[in-house]
Amino acid sequence: MDGTRWCNRVILVTVDSLRRDCLETMPTLAELARTGTDFERAYAHSNWTPLSFPSILGPDPVFVGSTGHELGTPTLASHLSAHGVETVGLNAANGFLTEHWGYSRGFDRFDSFLNTTGRVNRWLATHPTANGWVQLLSSALRRPFVSSDDRHTVDTSKLLDIEDELCAVLRPTQERQFVWVHLMDTHTPYVPAPRYLTGDSETSAFSRLLQQANASLGNLLGTTDISLLRDRYHGAARQVDRSLARIVQTLQDRGLADETCLIVAGDHGEEFLEHGHTAHYPKLYAELLEVPLVVHRPGRDGETVEAPVGLEVVPATVAELFGLDSAPFEGRSVRGALDGRDIDQESPVVSVTVRGESVTTQPIPRSPTEGSLLLSARDERWTYVYHDETGEAELYDRDTDPDEQDPRSPDEAAPSTVGRLHDAVRSRRDRIRTATPQRNEHDATPPESVTDRLEHLGYS
Repeated sequence: MDGTRWCNRVILVTVDSLRRDCLETMPTLAELARTGTDFERAYAHSNWTPLSFPSILGPDPVFVGSTGHELGTPTLASHLSAHGVETVGLNAANGFLTEHWGYSRGFDRFDSFLNTTGRVNRWLATHPTANGWVQLLSSALRRPFVSSDDRHTVDTSKLLDIEDELCAVLRPTQERQFVWVHLMDTHTPYVPAPRYLTGDSETSAFSRLLQQANASLGNLLGTTDISLLRDRYHGAARQVDRSLARIVQTLQDRGLADETCLIVAGDHGEEFLEHGHTAHYPKLYAELLEVPLVVHRPGRDGETVEAPVGLEVVPATVAELFGLDSAPFEGRSVRGALDGRDIDQESPVVSVTVRGESVTTQPIPRSPTEGSLLLSARDERWTYVYHDETGEAELYDRDTDPDEQDPRSPDEAAPSTVGRLHDAVRSRRDRIRTATPQRNEHDATPPESVTDRLEHLGYS
């Protein structure tokens, strides 16, 4: 790292449950990928938010050295703040990314949008599906009296509030600025506005949404139900894309585009029966780990990076974009890739999750002792999944089986390849086993505002 500052502002937009293949239905994100640096083999380090995010905002990869953001270990925000960078965090009511779990540390301004006044408003805030229907019905009643409703969005996950707050902090300044925004629309229960669903008109799309009310999130869904569920999911992705478009337009309107790097990433993916379930139960297959990672740097031609990278590259890369040292972070910076240079990917990308008594249970406490440890490693071609409790391993050749459906015999890969992947997962497992987590504020029972939001997102 040469200490050169590449931009005055970095905006990191993370989108919950956003799969890599959503780029096909998100024109703004697709354009950012085309004109920026698109890491087409980017992988989350776990299947869900509490195990994925320690790698994205620092300081540690999943489970290593801590069970969260430990006191005394710099997060990305605290590292930047210590070097004079203004830091703003806006989390769209994800209960796992709140002050309770340490995610506010280092931010000069932080809002998790969980504090809602009024009994009815509080109930709607923790019941996103009901909230969505209320908004849809009210918008239908309001539409004849409103000439233009360009921001017509089902705001069950604070999307419009986030946009308003972001616009308030994006301003010309001599100071460096880092803004993290987390959006929740592509997380279940997928309640986009009808305009973002497929169909010839908003009326027909609304009818489709009514049909989809009966689509559950169990493992007994039929082909039609899954099609409807996917439609809702991709509609939510289009709703997020419209928000990205507003961010890009705001930067242009305020003359900030040329001094801003925009990073967009999914924190993990989503399953639609590819391996027997929906949502994001504790598994480590492609649909849950392949995520978009796009870095748009002004004044550069588009680049596509084929080398596999994990999301743990984000903190180090952001630090170096500001000309700061990236040493505090586990992941290595990929700033060179933004300048068209090849990146030296020495190690496979390792991901981790913990499974309870069944595949449909995953313990909320972020501790590897709470269940059965599952690990995976990916290189340019192969995926290796290791079940620590049984010692069983699965091997997939993504060149011929990109969806990881057909396990291959270890004999079909070079012994050195299998050994390298196995060593990677065993090394991470050993580090997890020997780590001694500290105890801090997130060991206490979360406040009611957090537990209510988690419960109605499907966690208990």
